[in-house]
Amino acid sequence: MDTLYLTTAATFFGPNGRSGSVLSLTGTFAGTAVPRTITPPGPTVAYRALAIDSNDSRILYAGSDTGLWRSADAGNNWQRIGPESGLPYAPIRDVQM
Repeated sequence: MDTLYLTTAATFFGPNGRSGSVLSLTGTFAGTAVPRTITPPGPTVAYRALAIDSNDSRILYAGSDTGLWRSADAGNNWQRIGPESGLPYAPIRDVQM
């Protein structure tokens, strides 16, 4: 499946007032792109980084101004990764696998 993922620090799709978004575009390379907002729940913040697990493309990591989020199902559900995992709630500007 050809899916393009991107993050924004400002809103382009969806309700006004949301600082940033995580989006997926399916059908991008076939010319039939369908955008879908898959932004993690929680505070309205900028999302500045995104990584896709090279072993399982359904696993996504999104870095925001308030920490790191993980999805195991291509962005349908998100879990915040924080102090319980040894990572503080801090701005994430880059995510590498």
